[in-house]
Amino acid sequence: MRLYLYNNGLVGTIPPEVFMLLPSLVTWDLSSNPALGGPIPSEIGQATNLKFFWHQFTNHLGTLPSEIGNLSLLQVLSISDTAISGSLPSQLGRLSDLLYVFLQNNQHEGTIPEELWQLQNVAYLSLMGNSLTGTLPKELGMMSSMIRLELFDNQLEGPIAMEISQLSRLQYLFLERNDISGTIATEMGKLTNLLSLQLQENDQLQGSLPSEIGLLTRLRFLNVTATDVSGEVPSVLCNLPELQFEAECSPSLCGCNNCTCFDGSRLLNMQ
Repeated sequence: MRLYLYNNGLVGTIPPEVFMLLPSLVTWDLSSNPALGGPIPSEIGQATNLKFFWHQFTNHLGTLPSEIGNLSLLQVLSISDTAISGSLPSQLGRLSDLLYVFLQNNQHEGTIPEELWQLQNVAYLSLMGNSLTGTLPKELGMMSSMIRLELFDNQLEGPIAMEISQLSRLQYLFLERNDISGTIATEMGKLTNLLSLQLQENDQLQGSLPSEIGLLTRLRFLNVTATDVSGEVPSVLCNLPELQFEAECSPSLCGCNNCTCFDGSRLLNMQ
């Protein structure tokens, strides 16, 4: 059974009974109903046949119910652009069939549960635009199917775990506007499928741009502005015609024809 009420002018709250009365429910889409509020009922855990749960652009509040962890068949979880707050439940780690997770632009806080990093089938994880804290743990390397990882606009800190190099399918990595520190590890050069690496506005990120970055020959976007990264640019990056490279002005760091150089409020093209 599929329930599609997208952009339907719904108001009020979700009746908890709906999840009990529709046991065969496979798809749920109540997105883009900004007058739909209240909490997401804990009874959602009884809709055990759900595979697709789309619920963005509503006015829901409260916390994400831990009973979501009972939806063992779930493949898509999209609860974003809402007023939902609180920590992410560790029970998300039970959802071993998850492929896509969209929990961005909510008001989540606290650390990202370790159990979430162990979901090996997730290809797209977006937690951007929350108030999440903590570090990127070594367990991140277990997400072997990851293609796109969006963690920007949070309060994550500490170094980028070297285990991220195990994500051989990763194409998009967005870590900008956090409190990431340390250096860009040489292991990043193992991410040979990477198309976009966004590290800007992490002012505690420092050290040299490792030469191993030159192994990322598929790279199309690289941004290290508003960081303390310096050093020589691998010559192979200067020869990538499709690469858009953005960095602070420095003859060594931003000396490629494909580099856009930022000097305070000025933007210069380095030729």
